[in-house]
Amino acid sequence: MSKVRLYTMDGCEYCDTLRDMLDEKDVEYLEIDVLDKKEEFEKIIKISGEDSVPTIIVGKQILAPKQTFNTIEEAFKIIIKLM
Repeated sequence: MSKVRLYTMDGCEYCDTLRDMLDEKDVEYLEIDVLDKKEEFEKIIKISGEDSVPTIIVGKQILAPKQTFNTIEEAFKIIIKLM
């Protein structure tokens, strides 16, 4: 199982940008569409208090927009640091 789980939604530019950055650095991740896994994402929302995407889980750490990071570049740096 991948250490990085990336919760995304079709049409999300931020999700696309983060995915491209991870791919460029050969970071393995499991992408999960929040519309396909609504119940799973609802649990994450309850824990993080944020319902925005991309929401990222690295190990047991939840990275939520506006709480853990403000830009995709910042999210990427945190992911790399946690790996």
